[in-house]
Amino acid sequence: LLMNKRTKETIYYPLAGAEEYSAMSSAEGVVQHLGYTSTFPLLLQIEDQPTYLVTLKDDGGLVKMYGMVNVEIYHIVATGTSLDETHNKYKELLIENGVNIPNSDNPIIVDDNAYTDNIKGVILDIKTAVKGGNTHFYIKIQGSDSYYELNINENAEVIILQIGDNVELEIMKSKGNIVPAILK
Repeated sequence: LLMNKRTKETIYYPLAGAEEYSAMSSAEGVVQHLGYTSTFPLLLQIEDQPTYLVTLKDDGGLVKMYGMVNVEIYHIVATGTSLDETHNKYKELLIENGVNIPNSDNPIIVDDNAYTDNIKGVILDIKTAVKGGNTHFYIKIQGSDSYYELNINENAEVIILQIGDNVELEIMKSKGNIVPAILK
């Protein structure tokens, strides 16, 4: 059973799956070469899937990584150094394993490291948001329906851009209306 704490909606999942200690072992197994240990998991609904969320800590007790383990298909284990990275990897694994992800507004990156295209144009709109402790800028370019997401840690110059400026971006293959990008 999962309950949305905000709306109080309760969902019953009639399925067999991994229990908490198995999820902890699965997450630790992915990073066994680093020697991290898992915290006791939270059971959450992520991408309409019952999912265990764990933090992975080093010997000093510092959180170094995050893990998401699917309850029903417990060989689906994603880890990353931020929640955003872990979430994107988890979505990729769900899709690779044939799990349907309905109503997903977040981009699914097809290839993590390949900026595959360039786009040039005049900036029509700029928005900002903080994700995982980092500021992200969302730029809309004339002639495009998408917003292009730039992380300030990778694109410090984005802070001086204004509406009306000409910009050139390298963009990733992505599904969704928000496309990861870097300044060219």
